[in-house]
Amino acid sequence: MQQLITSQTSAMEKLFVIIASFFTSIVLHAQQFPDYDTITLRTKQEFTAEVDKTALGAANYLLATPIEADSVQRSKAAKFLYRWMNGSPAYSFTLTEPAGKISKSNNKMMTIYLAGMAKYSLEHPSAKDDKKKVKLNAAKTVLEYCRKYRITMSGELKKMNEAEERGELEKYLDI
Repeated sequence: MQQLITSQTSAMEKLFVIIASFFTSIVLHAQQFPDYDTITLRTKQEFTAEVDKTALGAANYLLATPIEADSVQRSKAAKFLYRWMNGSPAYSFTLTEPAGKISKSNNKMMTIYLAGMAKYSLEHPSAKDDKKKVKLNAAKTVLEYCRKYRITMSGELKKMNEAEERGELEKYLDI
């Protein structure tokens, strides 16, 4: 009887190790990041569909990690996204009033706003030239991010949040 129990325990331990190893490999694979520094963005030809996917991945990463986690990877993703936004021949981004209001309130939120602009434009290519929609959705992304990570909204961010709650965000942003 003792041998049967030991045998079953050993089999369960092996199964646990296999399952734990599987999930660990999934997590490690999910955390592999592109080497943003090796992606050159000097010519129009270098802005490929693959590079656009990488930009979307960078934006998603920035939006999915807390701003306090000011890691090297987060900085690299932000730097790559800025380079992509400044040089992409297919996408054009302008910073106007919403960006000013956001950076005045919390300058760390500017990265989130830019990530929101890039994400919306890449996920809605038919609306990428509608600057009003891009800016409005980027501002909404900032507010969602603040709520998700419980970032205290003060100043302009607080006013933006209140305007959104009243259904007047577009009017408040003057877009």
